Amino acid sequence: MKMDVISAENGITKLVLTGSMNIQGALDVEPRFNEIVKTTDKIIVDLKDVSFLTSLGMRVLVMSARALREKGGKLVLANPQTEVERVMKIAGIDTVIDIAPDLSTAIALFR
Repeated sequence: MKMDVISAENGITKLVLTGSMNIQGALDVEPRFNEIVKTTDKIIVDLKDVSFLTSLGMRVLVMSARALREKGGKLVLANPQTEVERVMKIAGIDTVIDIAPDLSTAIALFR
């Protein structure tokens, strides 16, 4: 799993994930997620190139969102592929993290 960090306008950090967020993918990105959560309070995670998401991957996203929320911040998921979005909704992720269909909608959720 590859993760690119892009600083966006208005203090929003955009994380672009690419690949499969299977067990190894989640373990690969979790330490970086933890570090980024410490340094910012607004994160958009672009999932357009994530083809697979396991429960461990969902755990990384939920724990990051909770850590941000505890310090007054927010995490938004954007651009999920249909199957990834379906799995997240079945797991109830959409009840704890906003899921936006595109980046402009994700950015608007911070206003």
